[in-house]
Formats: sequence, C-alpha cells, structure tokens
Amino acid sequence: GGASEAPEQEPAAGPGEDSAMSAPLVPADAPADEDSAGESEFHALRCRVLCVALLLGGLKVASYFATLFIGYHEVQDALQEVHRMAPEILSKKAAFVEPPGINAGYVMGLLANLLVPACGFFGAMHRSKKLVGCFCGCSGCWSCLGALALILYLGVQSAIRLAEPSLEDWLTACDPSPCMRLDTTALRVDCLAGGGWRTVAHGSIPHLPQDCPQVFLTLPEGQELPSDEPCMSPKAGEECEDPVRRAYCASMQDQACSPGNGLRKCVSFNGTETLLSCAPAGLPLRPEEVYAPNEKNVQDFAAAVKLAPEMIPRIQRMMKVNCLLNFPGLVLSCLGTCWGLSLYCKMSAGYATVGEPREPSFPGTQTSHVQPLPLFMLRDKVAE
Repeated sequence: GGASEAPEQEPAAGPGEDSAMSAPLVPADAPADEDSAGESEFHALRCRVLCVALLLGGLKVASYFATLFIGYHEVQDALQEVHRMAPEILSKKAAFVEPPGINAGYVMGLLANLLVPACGFFGAMHRSKKLVGCFCGCSGCWSCLGALALILYLGVQSAIRLAEPSLEDWLTACDPSPCMRLDTTALRVDCLAGGGWRTVAHGSIPHLPQDCPQVFLTLPEGQELPSDEPCMSPKAGEECEDPVRRAYCASMQDQACSPGNGLRKCVSFNGTETLLSCAPAGLPLRPEEVYAPNEKNVQDFAAAVKLAPEMIPRIQRMMKVNCLLNFPGLVLSCLGTCWGLSLYCKMSAGYATVGEPREPSFPGTQTSHVQPLPLFMLRDKVAE
C-alpha cells in the first residue's frame, strides 16, 4: 500500500515522428513510392534548370563580348581595305572606328542578355513559379527566334555562295572605267549608254553590255531634254524610232517588262485597250547629244568592282562566326524551355511549397494530426 506507483511512461515515439518536420514536401495524398520518385524528379529538374541557366548566362556574356570585339575588328579591317583600294570614296579619317569601351549602352546590353538566365537561376533556387515560368517562356521565344536567325544565316550564305561567281562576272563586265578612258565626252556617253539593246552611234568603240544598269549618265546643269521624245517615255500613237530598242523591250513582253524596268530601259505601257506592252523608256534616241557621264556613280561602281572579291568573303566569314556563336545558345535555350516547363508543372502540382510541412504518410494508414489537450484536461492529468 505504501509503495509508490510507478510513473506512467509515455508511449514510444512512432517511426518517423521525430523527422516529421524534415520530411519531403510532397502532396499528402500520394503513395510513398510515388512521393519519393516525384520529389527526386523535382530536385533533379531544379538542378538541371540551375545548370542550364548558369551555362546560358555565361555563354551570353562570352558571345556578347566576342561579337562586339570580332565585329569591331572586322569592320575596322574592312574599312581599311576600302580606303586602300578606293581612297577616292573613303578618306583615311573615315576609315577609323572608335574601339568598343565600357559605357552605359554596353552595360545595358549585357544586363539584357543576363535577364532571362537570371530568372531561371533564381526561380529554381528559391522555388519561384513565376520566375521559372518567365524563364521557360522567354527561352522558348529565344529558341524560335534563334532558329529563324540560323536558317536565315544559312540561306543567305548559300545564296551568296551560289551568286558570287555570277555577281563578280557581272560587276567586271559592267565596269565603267574603260569608257571613261575614251577621248571625248560623246564617246564616253555612247559607251556608258551601252550596246546590244540600242543602236549605238559609234560602232568602233567598246560599249557596256545590255544587262548593265542605266545609272552612269546624268543631265548637265542647264541642259533640257526634248519633251516629245517617244524613246524616253511611250506615247499613244507614237513609237521609238530605234528598231533595236523596240525589239529589246518586246522580248520582255512575257516577263511583264520587269528586267528592262529594273535596268531603266523599258516600261510597261498600255498601248491598246486590251494589251499591256513593254515600250522603250529612259534615254533619248541620241543620248550622246544631251547627256554627260555621272562621275560619282562611275567611281562608286568601279570601287565596288575592286572591293567585291574582298568584301564577299568577309561577309561570309562574319555570318559563319555568328552561326557558331548562336548555335550553342540555341541548344541551351531549347533545353531551358523543356526543363523549365517540366519544373513549372511540378511546382504547379505542389512540389514547390515552402513553409508548410506535412507529416509523412505510410501505406495503409491515414494521416492524423496531433491536437493539443485542452487546459482543464491537462490540469486533471497533472493532479493524478
């Protein structure tokens, strides 16, 4: 009777109760195996997005500075080459470009390149669904624009590669420099007006081919053109007196007169009520009597003839550099879009909940929450 009663022992803590607060933050109604697998996948996606955001940010910085400095050196070299080969159109002072430096424009451009990777990094780090969604959407836009730019670069490179031989041949054939070495202004004008599409005034001198543009002649100041010249502009009921010009323009009837119109030698004319014909236009019948050489256009075209073999490879090289710099960023943007979308879906399913711990659930049991005892029951328990 005098023996004191043994103190009541509290029941042993069930397995997992001590670590309830550190349990994985997963939906409470999911089975344990699925909980573990889903949480593992969530952490793996977070790591992937963190890595791709870091790589994308570093690549953007490197690509930005590489494009900046490579572009500067290429432009500087190109201008120096233009000055060396054609000093009459570019002075030595104009051929110098200020080297890039640190200023507000460059800093803003760099920050703009880092904005989207920063959204992905901090969104995955702090489990922010909004930032992850921003990273995913912007990376998707970058992927689409980058793919279009890459296709455009490749298409332009292919077009330049195919057109380069023909372009250089055309520039060489239309070089007006030999015409400017003739003795008189009349001979120069007749040469620059070209042959093959008109009846020339001097058959013993060379003439530009018929597919050269009509841009090397100008009307001297004070000189007036004849107002009733049908070879300059077609008129109803009249036709150009030059049969060679009429035949040349008539050969383009099936092409809607577009080649001759582009060369400023023919124009579409509604000669009848039902037929749209191609009629001579541009120069008068005797251009050597009223026109003079356009020296500025002659110099510019002659410079283009010299520079084309040097500039075309430079353009191709710059496009290849841009493709190489943009391709890794395109791949990382695609990965960021894919993994960012998966992480966003996981966060929407509740895996990103922070500050709301749940008790672990076990197969075959229901999740129960321990309620605190009321104060009067606790007082009675102590009295016993």
